[in-house]
Amino acid sequence: EVEHREGSALFFPGIKFSEVASAEFQPSWHHVIQKTENRFNHSVARWAIVFFADPQGMSHVTFEEAHSPQY
Repeated sequence: EVEHREGSALFFPGIKFSEVASAEFQPSWHHVIQKTENRFNHSVARWAIVFFADPQGMSHVTFEEAHSPQY
């Protein structure tokens, strides 16, 4: 469980990130649960910065791999 800190963001590396960056970046699970009624506005409870990439030459991840612990 984490608390929001002004000026910061959480980083959740994906299953293939260590192959293009460094082995120290292990994939991590992420899940968000709205625990309070605090919202940005009537339709937005949270913000996310999402980045997906598809580097050339990498193998594809199966559904089973993406939804199973890797370590």
